[in-house]
Amino acid sequence: MLPVKVVMADDEPGVMLLLCSILSKLERALVIGAADNAKDAIALVREHNPDLAFLDIELPDIKGIELAERLREIKPDLAIVFITAHQEYSLDAFKLYAFDYILKPIDEERVKSTFQRIYKLIGTVISGFLRFWVKIRFFPRTMTFYSPNN
Repeated sequence: MLPVKVVMADDEPGVMLLLCSILSKLERALVIGAADNAKDAIALVREHNPDLAFLDIELPDIKGIELAERLREIKPDLAIVFITAHQEYSLDAFKLYAFDYILKPIDEERVKSTFQRIYKLIGTVISGFLRFWVKIRFFPRTMTFYSPNN
C-alpha cells in the first residue's frame, strides 16, 4: 500500500521536530509538509492532498478546531489528530470526528499506535474500493445494485 501522507501544524518548532522524528521511524508515514500557522496548513492540504493532519489547538492565526473545520471542507476524508497542551477542547475535537486527541508532552508510543490505527483504516477503505472497482470493471454482470424503485 502507498504511504500515508502527513501534514502538521504547530507553532512550536520543537514539537514539530519531535513529531517528524517519531513519524520518520514509521515505515509507511510520509511527512509532506509542516506549517506554523493555519493559513500555511490550508495551503499544504490544498497542494498535497494528505491523508492525515496533526494539528495543535493554539495557532497564532486561528484555533486548531476552526482549522480542522476548514480542512474538512477541502478534504472531507482527512484524518485529523490533535496534539495539544489544552485538554479543554477535547469534546469540540471529537465533535469534528478527530481520530485522536493527544496531550503534550507527546507520548511516542501513542503517536505510533494512533498512526497504525489510521493506516489500517485507510488500507481497509482502499482495499474495499479496489475490490468493488475490480468487480464492476471485470465482472459487471455479477453485481446487484439496490434500487428503491424495485
